[in-house]
Amino acid sequence: MEDAADDYLNQLVQRNLLQVMMTNEFGRAKRFQIHDLMRELIVSRSAKEGLLVLSKEASEFDTSCNVRHLILDRYKSGDFPTQKMTSLRSFHAFKTDLDASLLSRFRLLTVLNLWYIPVNKLPSAVTNLLNLHYLGIRSTLIKELPQELGRLHKLQTLDAKWSMVQRLPSSITKLKGLRHLILFTRHGSDFRIMFPGKAVVLPDGMANLTCLQTLKYIEADENLIRSLGSLRQMRSLELSGMHEGSLVHLPSSISKMSYLVSLGIISRDANVELDLEPFSPPPLKLQKLTLKGRLTGCKLPSWFGCLSNLMESRLHSSELNEDSIGLLSSLPRLFDLSLWGAYKEKRLTFAARGYPFLTRLRLQDLPCLAHVEFQKGSLVNLKKLMLSYCANLIEVPQGIENLINLENLGLFGMPSELSRKIQESQESGGNHQANKHIIMVEDISVHQGTKTWYQLRIY
Repeated sequence: MEDAADDYLNQLVQRNLLQVMMTNEFGRAKRFQIHDLMRELIVSRSAKEGLLVLSKEASEFDTSCNVRHLILDRYKSGDFPTQKMTSLRSFHAFKTDLDASLLSRFRLLTVLNLWYIPVNKLPSAVTNLLNLHYLGIRSTLIKELPQELGRLHKLQTLDAKWSMVQRLPSSITKLKGLRHLILFTRHGSDFRIMFPGKAVVLPDGMANLTCLQTLKYIEADENLIRSLGSLRQMRSLELSGMHEGSLVHLPSSISKMSYLVSLGIISRDANVELDLEPFSPPPLKLQKLTLKGRLTGCKLPSWFGCLSNLMESRLHSSELNEDSIGLLSSLPRLFDLSLWGAYKEKRLTFAARGYPFLTRLRLQDLPCLAHVEFQKGSLVNLKKLMLSYCANLIEVPQGIENLINLENLGLFGMPSELSRKIQESQESGGNHQANKHIIMVEDISVHQGTKTWYQLRIY
């Protein structure tokens, strides 16, 4: 079903009816736009036929026809016309003052999306919408989901990301058609502050949800890890709170997920060591891998070099040695790499012919790092380099002129001495216009609260 939807969108793109504005890490279109004239035509025609209504005011409603799809964007009026909405199939409300009692009139709803709605409790009418396929409560203050949620047997997607929900009811295990469970508990009631968040606790019995393809961001205990072995359709999985007891059962469960393309493993605390060597067979179809925690032996597992499909990797607090960096450099499709407190050596060398496809590199929270070298022929496709909170890196990276396609250099919380030397290096470059390579530098000083931009000319 998801693949068919992607095909339809791709056809619209190929016919120039949609333009792709943003893609995700796998190259999948994430945001589209349409030409203004085409948009006006679509909105006007859809409103006349009741196919789609976009509204901010009650006066904008055309009550002469039945409405099937309704979008309210920051709707403030209390006068809500419902007499022509008995056939409503999808309802999206964004930052809207909503009278929850209205939902009881929309019995045919299959999609209900309540984002940034100022409520702290799921409206009771929602659990009576028995045709519901999609329920979104993202970025709300809802703290708890009722047991009656188990009545929604047709539900396929529950999106509670950045809500206040910390635990799911046991009735969730009755929803055997559930395909996507997207969770993450926000830090507090301020919508502007989402991090640090918390993983959500799941009930026993998750093995019943054999159709699940997406499961994130969840607290992992031993019982849950065992039950994951029954979820063989899984494609995207993010686990938090991992410890030695749960890690023992993880390789067996992961080995049964033949469609897995995205995996995140986060340890419970700094004392937990992530031993990933026992994964057999390893998840070779992975396109995205996030690891947070100290790795056994301060190195990546031996099978890591076999991840030929890996496109994005985020390694946090891994304490890697230089040999592991060499293992990363051989991955043929890796284009986005982040090392957050993940490297413990003083010197980091990017060897020739390494990272052939990498376009984005972030080095952050590496307190020991004092010297970075880019050998000629390394990172030939790198476009963006970000350096953050590397307190001992005060020298301009050696061989930065070898990054022939670098467009942006970001400095965040870096030593002022490094910034000064970068600017001095451009002043001493002379006027050799023929081979000039210009890099845009964004320099953010945390202590001084300043942000500056300047050009770095490489000759």
